[in-house]
Amino acid sequence: MPDRNNIDSRRAAAGDAADGAAYGLYQWFPAAGELHFDGKLLALDGGDLAILSVLVEQSGEAVSRSALAMHMGALVAGSNNRLWSRIAGLNRRLKALSPAAGYIAFHPAQGFSLVLPASVGVEAVDGPETASHRSSRLPARRAPVFGREEAIHQVAAKLSQHRLVTVLGAGGLGKTTLAIATAQLLSTGYADGVSFVDLAPITEPRLLVGTIASAMEVDMVSDATVLINLMRGKHLLLVLDSCEHIVGPVANLVEKILSACPQVHVLATSREPLKSLGERLHRLDPMGLPDIENHLSANEALNFPAIQLFTQAARRSAPDYQLTDGNVASAVALCRQLDGIPLAIELIAAYAPTLGTEALVGQMQIHLLALANPVHRGPERHRTLARMLDWSYGLLSGLEQTVFRRLAIFPRGFHLDAASRVVSFQEDDPDEITETILNLIAKSLLASSDARGHAVLRLLDTSRAYAREKLALSSEHDAVARQHALYVRDVLRDAEKVWTTLPRQEWRRTYSFYADDLRAASNWAFSSQRDIRLSLELALSAVALGTQTTLLLEYDEWANKAVEALPRIPDADPETVIRLLSIPLLLPHKLPQDQQVHAERLNRAIAMSYAADMPELAAAPMIVHFSIALQMAEYMESEYWSREMLRVAVVAMDPVCKLIGSRMLAQSLHFQGRYAEAVEPIQYVYANQALGIPIKYYGSYVAMGVSIRIVMARERWIMGMPEQAEELVQEALALTHDDNSAVLCQVYALAAIPIAVWRGDMVAARTRLSCLRQVARSFNFSFWQEWETAFSLAVETDGGISSRLQSLVEATEPSSAKMRDHLCTFNTALLGQDTLRRVRAGSLGWCAPEALRSQAEALLQSGDAAAFSPACLLLEEAKALAKQQGALAWELRATTSLARVWGLGGRYEQAHEALAAIYARFQEGHGTGDLRAAASLLAELAQKRSASN
Repeated sequence: MPDRNNIDSRRAAAGDAADGAAYGLYQWFPAAGELHFDGKLLALDGGDLAILSVLVEQSGEAVSRSALAMHMGALVAGSNNRLWSRIAGLNRRLKALSPAAGYIAFHPAQGFSLVLPASVGVEAVDGPETASHRSSRLPARRAPVFGREEAIHQVAAKLSQHRLVTVLGAGGLGKTTLAIATAQLLSTGYADGVSFVDLAPITEPRLLVGTIASAMEVDMVSDATVLINLMRGKHLLLVLDSCEHIVGPVANLVEKILSACPQVHVLATSREPLKSLGERLHRLDPMGLPDIENHLSANEALNFPAIQLFTQAARRSAPDYQLTDGNVASAVALCRQLDGIPLAIELIAAYAPTLGTEALVGQMQIHLLALANPVHRGPERHRTLARMLDWSYGLLSGLEQTVFRRLAIFPRGFHLDAASRVVSFQEDDPDEITETILNLIAKSLLASSDARGHAVLRLLDTSRAYAREKLALSSEHDAVARQHALYVRDVLRDAEKVWTTLPRQEWRRTYSFYADDLRAASNWAFSSQRDIRLSLELALSAVALGTQTTLLLEYDEWANKAVEALPRIPDADPETVIRLLSIPLLLPHKLPQDQQVHAERLNRAIAMSYAADMPELAAAPMIVHFSIALQMAEYMESEYWSREMLRVAVVAMDPVCKLIGSRMLAQSLHFQGRYAEAVEPIQYVYANQALGIPIKYYGSYVAMGVSIRIVMARERWIMGMPEQAEELVQEALALTHDDNSAVLCQVYALAAIPIAVWRGDMVAARTRLSCLRQVARSFNFSFWQEWETAFSLAVETDGGISSRLQSLVEATEPSSAKMRDHLCTFNTALLGQDTLRRVRAGSLGWCAPEALRSQAEALLQSGDAAAFSPACLLLEEAKALAKQQGALAWELRATTSLARVWGLGGRYEQAHEALAAIYARFQEGHGTGDLRAAASLLAELAQKRSASN
C-alpha cells in the first residue's frame, strides 16, 4: 500500500514527464494542476482534485486513508466523515461522467482505489480471489440504487472502523438494497469475500447456524462452535439480512463470532438493534423529497431520489412513460403522501401509466384517510406501508390477487416454472397464470434477480408477510401448501435421477436452492398429520438433500416421524416401507443407540424385500448392518453382510449390489488380515469404481474410488510396497476435493496418517495429523477427534506414555476398537489387552503379527531372564503369521526384532541370514524407517559375525 513518500515520489516522476500520469482515459498534469478525462479538462474543486489525482497516479493501487489525509493536509484532517462525503460526491460525478470513469472503492484492509471497468483495459483491484467470485455470494441488485450513495459510504466508513454495523429502518425503506450495495462496494477488500444471509425465511432460532453455513457454501453444519471454527482466521464480511424476528439469537451468535474471529466484520439489517457489544447503528431515512411548496420542472424534480425511483418504477410497467412538467407536481405529492418509503413508491408508480398521476393523488388521499384507524398500529411509516399494500392489493384483478397470495407459500426465491405450477389449480389456464406472474413483476409486487444464469423471483419481505396473511385467511391455504409439497417432492425425485451423473458439488449447489422449500413442505405435511402419505413421499425423496446439506438434523426428525407414521398407511407399497425403515439408521452423524431394536427393524426390512420379490431393496438395511459391524470392529459380522449383499446381487442380477458388496467384502477381509482373498474384490471395485450408485441404495458417503484406495494403500504397505502405498494415499486425497469433510477425515485416519507413521516419515505424519485435527474440530466430528487425539499422543511418546494415552490404550468400548488396534503398530508399548484378546480369539487379523510382536517386546523390556524364551516364541509366531498372511512389512518387523534378540545371544549368523532373506524381498522403499533399521542391523550383525570368526 503506498505511503506518503511513495505518492510524492510518483508525483515528482509524473511532473518530469511531458505527458504526466495516465490511467485508463485519465491524464494528470501535475505541473499545471490539471486532470483530464478522455481529453477534456475536469472542473473539480481543490479537495476533489486532490483525491482523484492521487488515485489516478496510483493506477488502481489502494491508498490508505492516513496517506491520503497526510497528502491533503488540513482539508480532511480530523474529519473522516468529511472525507467520505467527498468520496460519495466524487462517485456521483464519475457515474454521471461516463461508465469508463469507474468508481472509487474502499478496501477495509487497504484503503481507497480508483477501479476502472475491464472495457477500458484496466482490471479492478483484487485480493487473493477475483472480485467476481467474491461477489457471487451476493444477490444481484434488481435495479439501480437511487439516493443512497451517501448512506452507502457512511455505512462503509463505519465498517472500516467497527466490526458490527446494523442498518435500522422500517419495512420497505430499502435496508436490504443498502446492505447489498455496501457489500458490493467493499467486496474487493475482504480476502475471503462476502457472504449474504437472508434470515427472513427462518422460523426457528436453531436453524440460524445452518442457514449461515449454507450461505458460506458449507454443508452439514448446525453447531455454532463448528461455524465459528470455520470462520476463524478468515477475512470476511458477513451480511445478515432481516434479523428482527430472531434478534436475540442473532445477537448472541454475532458476539461469539466477533469474539473468536478478529477479521470477520458483520453488516446486519433489522427493524430493531441487536444490542450486541460494539454494535454501531445506521438509521435509514426515507428517500429525499422536494418540498411541496416548490414548483419544480420535471428535470429539476429528477434530482431527487424519490422522483427518480418513481419514474423508473413507472417505466418498468410502461417503458414509454415520461415524467413531464404537467404531471410532476402529482408525482411529488404522491411520493410525499407515501413518506418517501421506496417500496410504497414502487407499488403506486406501477399504476401511474394506466391511471395517471393526477387520479392516483385523489385515490391516495381517500384511501389513506379511510385507513387511518387503530387497525394499523405501530409507527406511522409502518401504517403507511400497510395502507399502501392494502391499496395496491385492492387494485389487482381477482386472478392477480389469487396468484399474489398463493405465491406466499414459497419461503424464499423461486423460478417462474415453479410458481406457475404451484399456484395453478385444475381450473386455471397455465399460460394465463404465467402472464399474471409477469404482471406482478411489472407492478413491483415481485422482484426478479439472476442466480447462476437463472431468473429467480421473490416476494419482498414486507410483501410476503402481507400475502401470507391473505393466504392464511383464505380457504385455499392447505390446497396451495399441498401443491407446493407435491412440487418439492417431484423436484427431489428428479434430483435422485441425476445423483449418479452430476458431480457431487454441482449437485449440492443445484439442489440446495430447494432446502427452504423442503423444510416448509415437510413442516406443513407433518404438522397435524395433514397428509401422511405425502409426508412419507417427501421423506423418501428427500434423503439425498436431507443428508448432504445443513438439513441433516431436521431430516433425522422427519425420517423418524415417517417411520412412526407407517402403521397409519396399511397399503403403503413395500419399497416405501423398506426404504423408510432403513433411512434413520443410515444417517452419517450417529450410530444407533439401541442396536437390538434397530436390528429388528433392519431384519424386518430385509424379510419384506424378499417377500415382495424385490431383493435389491435389501441392500440398504444390509449396508446399515455392515456399517455398524465394521465400525465396531466386528469383522466376521461385517463379512457375513458382505456375502449376503453379493448373494442379493446374484439373485437380483444387480451390478450396483455387486459393486457395493465387493467393497464391503474387501474391507472385511482386509481387517481380518486375509489379504490374498481380498485381492479379487479389490480389483473388481477398482475396475468398476465409476459406476454410479443411485441414492436408493444408501451407499457409503465415501466415494468408491476413495474408499477402495484406502484399502489398497493399506494393503500395499503391509505387503511390502511402501512407495505404491504412498501414491495411493495421494490419489485418495486428490479425489476427496468433491466430497464432504467426513470423507477427508476417513482418508487421513485410515490411510494417510498410519502409512506416514509406518514409513517413519514423522514430518508427514504430524502435518497430516494437523489437517485431521483442523477438519475434525472445525466440523465437530467427535468420532474422528478421538482418532486424532490418540494418534497425536502416540506419535509424541518421546517423553514416555502419558496417563491419558494409557487410558485410551486400555479402553474397551467397541466404538473405538478399530482406532485402538492401530496404536501397537505405531509403538509396541501401546498394545491394549482388548486388542490382544481379539487377536487370540481370531476375530482381529490385520494387526495380529504386530500385537504378538508388541507382547514379545514387553516381555523383553521387563528384564526378566525367564521372559527371554517366551518372547522368542512370540516373535517366531508373529513372523510365521505375517508370512502366512503375505504381510511382508509385518514379517520384516518381526524378523528384525527376532534378529536383534538372536544377536544379543551371539547367534549372529542365524540372525543375519534370516533378516537378509526378508530384506532382499523388498523391491522398493529402502529409504523408509523399517528398511533403514533393518539395513543398519544387518551391517551390525555382519560386523559382529566377522569379529566372532
